[in-house]
Amino acid sequence: PNFKFSGGGYRSAHNIQVNEETGFAYVAGVRLAAGAANNACGLEEPPRFNTLIYDLNTDPTNPDVAACLPNVGEHDFYPIVYTGPDERFQGHEIVFVFDGRDRAGQAAGNPIGGFTEIWDATDKNNIEVLASFRIPELVFSHNGWTTEEQDFLFIGDEIDELVAAGWLPGVFAQPVDDPTNTPATGTYIVDVRELDNPVVVERFEHDTVSLDHNIIVKGDKIYQANYTSGTRVLQIERDEAGMVSLRPIA
Repeated sequence: PNFKFSGGGYRSAHNIQVNEETGFAYVAGVRLAAGAANNACGLEEPPRFNTLIYDLNTDPTNPDVAACLPNVGEHDFYPIVYTGPDERFQGHEIVFVFDGRDRAGQAAGNPIGGFTEIWDATDKNNIEVLASFRIPELVFSHNGWTTEEQDFLFIGDEIDELVAAGWLPGVFAQPVDDPTNTPATGTYIVDVRELDNPVVVERFEHDTVSLDHNIIVKGDKIYQANYTSGTRVLQIERDEAGMVSLRPIA
């Protein structure tokens, strides 16, 4: 069905993340309907992937569209009220955006892609992109979470292992019949102590060979769901300089 909320609606979407502290819902990968949402977002011919932000504060059963961002936000979000080390943004609503594949690059046969972005979404009428970056090894910016201290970001890539094993973009997540190697599952660590200057720390390699899927951080541990190696628990460790590393524990 077409859901029409106060002039906003869509045919389908990939994921919804709600910032319970602020009452805003971030909807990823929205395929806009031909009706009210297009008008509310001012898009006569909307692209395939869009972001809708709903304000749930007044009437959560019939929420207003707070913002529409075309051609961004294919896959997932992690919205927070920022309490991290970058004093410029403390108290702001910061959104980590996992924008899936580099759609233009993959169409050209380039397996490397997947932008990750960091937004200051405090003012929904003036969302500021603090950073937009690509990690060279990363193929699909799939999902992510920060440390509880909000100073390091972990990113999962659903298909980088397939590409490393010899898969080339064509059919999404095409299996590898004769892999050239069996690459270890990877989790990317990014230093975001300055939100507008993210620095890649490393691609942490697990002791498993499988595709990773979703990451959730609770306390000082990562809980990571994987395709064929089950749920893996990683200990988040820090050295004297505050740099983060990972260690598998369960």
